[in-house]
Amino acid sequence: MQNESFISASLNGASDNHSPHGDPLPLFPVGPDEQKRLRSLYSTGYLDTPANTQFDALTRLAAHLYHTPISAISLIAVKRAWLLSASGLPHGLNTPREDSFCARCSLKPGGTMVVEDASTHPDFCDNPLVTGSTSFRFYAGVAVRDADGRALGVLCVVDTQPRQFDESELKHLQDLANCVSGLIQRDQKINLDTDKDPLSGLPNRQALLRLLQDNLGHFHLHDSFPTLITLDIDDFEHLRNSLDPRDIDNLLKQFAARLQELFPDALQIAHLGGDEFAVLLPRILDNKDLNALLSDTVEQLRTPFILDGRPLSIDINAGLASTSNEQLSADKLLRNAILAKRGAHARPLDRWQSYTPSLEQQVRLPEALPQLNLRQALQCGELSLVYQPIVMTAERRLSSFETLLRWNHPQLGSVPPTEFIPLAEKNGMIVPVGTWVLREACREAARWPGDIKISVNISPAQIDPAFPALIAGILTETGLPPSNLMLEVTETTVLEASERNVDVLNELRSLGVLIVLDDFGTGFASLNYLLRFPFDKMKIDRSFVSGVLDRHDCQTIVKAILNIGASLGIPIIAEGVETAEQLAWLHDNGCQQVQGYYTGRPMPRSAIRPLLYPEPPVYARLA
Repeated sequence: MQNESFISASLNGASDNHSPHGDPLPLFPVGPDEQKRLRSLYSTGYLDTPANTQFDALTRLAAHLYHTPISAISLIAVKRAWLLSASGLPHGLNTPREDSFCARCSLKPGGTMVVEDASTHPDFCDNPLVTGSTSFRFYAGVAVRDADGRALGVLCVVDTQPRQFDESELKHLQDLANCVSGLIQRDQKINLDTDKDPLSGLPNRQALLRLLQDNLGHFHLHDSFPTLITLDIDDFEHLRNSLDPRDIDNLLKQFAARLQELFPDALQIAHLGGDEFAVLLPRILDNKDLNALLSDTVEQLRTPFILDGRPLSIDINAGLASTSNEQLSADKLLRNAILAKRGAHARPLDRWQSYTPSLEQQVRLPEALPQLNLRQALQCGELSLVYQPIVMTAERRLSSFETLLRWNHPQLGSVPPTEFIPLAEKNGMIVPVGTWVLREACREAARWPGDIKISVNISPAQIDPAFPALIAGILTETGLPPSNLMLEVTETTVLEASERNVDVLNELRSLGVLIVLDDFGTGFASLNYLLRFPFDKMKIDRSFVSGVLDRHDCQTIVKAILNIGASLGIPIIAEGVETAEQLAWLHDNGCQQVQGYYTGRPMPRSAIRPLLYPEPPVYARLA
């Protein structure tokens, strides 16, 4: 048989020609485009549906024209041939794919097959349809196709007596099959017109849900449990605020195209809206395959996208859900995958999460926020720290880490800092939480090589007359040299600072601690404070850094800040550096240090050791 390969009859996670339970699986021939063919078949929504009067009229006509007791339209699914319409056989009858005459016919050159006497034919004489009660003898079939020419099934006529079939009869059967193909293509076009996302060209959310609704029963009935993956672009809101809308559209189009390259065997790839996409795979993956697939997907999607000639690197978040042995609704399956994706936002190393029932607790987060108990979180060890590297642009070496706080609630899962930090400031817990962060960060940094500093964000509520004594005590307790601690205060804090607060900052500097002005550039009224208080470092707000390659206003502001820093002898750190081109521009314009996804994402303590003791230096790749 030409252009065929032999695969397992099951796509539900089986390997080495065995089912998940170890039972041998039958083998049957399939075409080279089997997954695309199946995807097209499922898009019709025909499988396991009631009788269709239009198709029934055509099968009755075929039986009448050829004087056969049986005529049928058989659709070739994963492991079975299913009767969409039949005359002389029950509607919806299933035949194992390896026994189906129509499955063989669909793969023949030209999509036609005539068997004049199956009882004497070497390929069919032992077929159960021939030796069993159905007693097939004569068979003639013609493939029915989608608009791309893929054989979704076959229109056939069958007799229990041997007979001949001449070329003119085959030609008329082909004409009838073309009518069936036309109806199929019409229905697919109607579905496509209403279910297509205009930007990406992919099926939309409605199309995905309809495909799932039409086929989940079929999947479950025939043990073909699919896996649904949802994906989004990490920090997409930041990108949308910093890029031109045309670049965002271009990014989403390229993202969609790359997904199609990465998942050629997907049953469907859909654009759910915004930066959210979904991929429906035809089987459940075991943990080993899942890890390999998702790790490769994350890496492939990290390859820079080219927007107006400029590269842009992104990260993704992915969530997975499966029907497994539980028969779920389409809405529930999609909801589970989206919940899992939200959970992936709290996994900066893996970037993906499988659905578990515990994720349901995250749905209640907004309602639970007023009752969240940060004091209990402190006592029960629910809080943790992650560290984002800050890198010297000239030497391409690690300079310091910024400490960031995370909360893993036992019921709600990961609680975003944007949710609990304002809550802590409102209910007064920001001071004890901030003290805990300082102590833990200093304790960790005291273990690092002597020239690596730690940077900690300070809330305005912490800046009181007792704060310098607290810092001195923590430094003594942990053994961290004062010069290795950087305290970040926001520009807003400086603008609102009283004389007393400025005195507190001066007292902290007298201890040897470094004071860093965060988010500089968002309010130039603070320039006056640069004269009254000599900051040790300043950070350029990421909103300006994102535009240094293509926005004249951002370039002007960033250059002005760099010039101010150079004039006052204050080193500058640029936040939000995401590409090599941004890094090069900043270095060429005198920026000493950078921080951002390009040089390193926030990471747990266990992941920072290779950066502290690199062989060879880990940032040599940035040179």
